[in-house]
Amino acid sequence: MAILDWLKEIPLSAIYKERLVDSEKQIALLEKENAALKQENTVLKARLEKDGRTHKNKVINKSTQSHSGHLGEIKEKLSLILSKKEAYGDGEISNILGVTEKPTVNHSHGQSNHAHVS
Repeated sequence: MAILDWLKEIPLSAIYKERLVDSEKQIALLEKENAALKQENTVLKARLEKDGRTHKNKVINKSTQSHSGHLGEIKEKLSLILSKKEAYGDGEISNILGVTEKPTVNHSHGQSNHAHVS
């Protein structure tokens, strides 16, 4: 009798075959789960990107509305100033517009004199 014939008769080979079959089943399940998780990951990434764009647009719209309201007030005040025939000084115009003079340093020449909206 050859050695291979003896190995076939050893009960361990049946056990190893069973373990191999079980391992193959487990691998198939894990591959299926992996495919499902990859698909879910793709869907979640797309949703995250969409939600990020939506949030960004909301922030931009809110900021634009806030600034446009403030700019509208300044336009009204400027129209009022320009409609009057009186001469206004810089300080008076700043007061009417609600702009305060806050000195900021001009780094190129060491000068300061920029207006700041309050």
